[in-house]
Amino acid sequence: NILKQSKYSELTIVALIEPDSLPNLATNMNVAKCEQAQTAYMTCIPYAIKQLATLPNVVQYVDAAHGGWLGWTNNMQKFTQIIKTVLTSAGGVDTIRGFASN
Repeated sequence: NILKQSKYSELTIVALIEPDSLPNLATNMNVAKCEQAQTAYMTCIPYAIKQLATLPNVVQYVDAAHGGWLGWTNNMQKFTQIIKTVLTSAGGVDTIRGFASN
């Protein structure tokens, strides 16, 4: 694994986790491809977060889309439940440093 190589041990590596996938679960479940991807997203994203959290020099941010997308109350409520489930599955909120938004 490249991230575990000693030559990178003193670097801080910033990982942005899964742009667009989680926000799509909050707003686009009426789209067949988004609905079909739900199990993969809800399994693989927590796995990735959990694995990267074992590396002391990696800090993680999870994509939170943008206010025009998730800024509506209904969308934000759905998204916060998705994030809660993902982070619980990944080992808790302390596995990430924060969220990225544009």
